[in-house]
Amino acid sequence: MASTQTLFASQDASIKEGVENLNGNWSNVEAYGGSTPIVALVEFDISNLSNSSISAATFRPYINTLKNNTSSTFSIYSTTAKDWDENSVEWSSRPPRDQLLDTITITGTGSYVDFDVTNAITEALQAGQTKVTLWIEDKEQEGEQIKFDSSSRTNKPELVVTTSADTSAPIFSSAATSTDGSKVVLTYNETLSTTTAAASSFSVTTDGNANAVAAVAVSGATVELTLSSAVQNGQTVT
Repeated sequence: MASTQTLFASQDASIKEGVENLNGNWSNVEAYGGSTPIVALVEFDISNLSNSSISAATFRPYINTLKNNTSSTFSIYSTTAKDWDENSVEWSSRPPRDQLLDTITITGTGSYVDFDVTNAITEALQAGQTKVTLWIEDKEQEGEQIKFDSSSRTNKPELVVTTSADTSAPIFSSAATSTDGSKVVLTYNETLSTTTAAASSFSVTTDGNANAVAAVAVSGATVELTLSSAVQNGQTVT
């Protein structure tokens, strides 16, 4: 069954192309396509997301200003991983723009709009990133402008992530004993559920004799079985 998780922006800012010592960390975040474009940057903490089950991710800013109240087209990009701070980021210290993710037409104010950013979130998680920054601009530089509520306001920028249940069973990769022989470590091909099976669910023998499992611990893609009797050098474990 699919489930939805909403994350709120951890920081955001506006930067002006080619201009140093100037950024906008205010109550509004702005994107503008004039002669000196302004780019909006929004960062999310994705450390609690699991890549294996993501089916969709949507960036949702709350639009409060639209230039001349006319339809405006804006684009969103992923960025190359780079740390930045909303209080000091400027054009020279910006995270580099990367992949075009989505382009939408915004027709009004006073509501959220949706950008598809699934590829950015999936690729960031695959790369082991814990944060992701999104880049919003007037791609055609047609003099269009939007402002949306920043992370300091009530209608914060959102990242809505839809996950689906993982129905594929983990695949066993390898087994080994710990250095002191007190544990058998089983490794699988993916991160496992933290729900731990009972010790009685496992059967271990040493040189053909039963060696009871005293405790079970799951960590990442491994299961550690603590044995009642430590395995000695040269003994066969099954």
